[in-house]
Amino acid sequence: MSEVRSLGKSLTSAPFYNNMNPICLQLAVKFQGNNFIIGLVRYRGKYDDATNEITTTQDFSITIHAFGKNGKQKKLILPDFNFTIPHSEMFGKGKGALINNGEIPSLTIDGYANIHCFFNNTI
Repeated sequence: MSEVRSLGKSLTSAPFYNNMNPICLQLAVKFQGNNFIIGLVRYRGKYDDATNEITTTQDFSITIHAFGKNGKQKKLILPDFNFTIPHSEMFGKGKGALINNGEIPSLTIDGYANIHCFFNNTI
């Protein structure tokens, strides 16, 4: 958390696949306006065409649970968003949810955020 705040840029996880379909994603975090934003971006994975535009293939929603001190927890729901990746790009736009500045101390432990993502089929 402090690394993200001090660097002033977003950090991303290694690309991963969800458990429902072959859509490749990356978890991204950043500080913006003194708030901590957690989000997902669609990443071009091994099952995707190397250069063509990629569009949504299946709708699903994402629930992110942030766990903090003394059992504090916050559930963030990312509604459906555009999974399109433009031609010749490695990733598309993401969708995020924010944790406001006042909640950050209770939702982090020693400067680290413990985050779990859950994928829900909406079909």
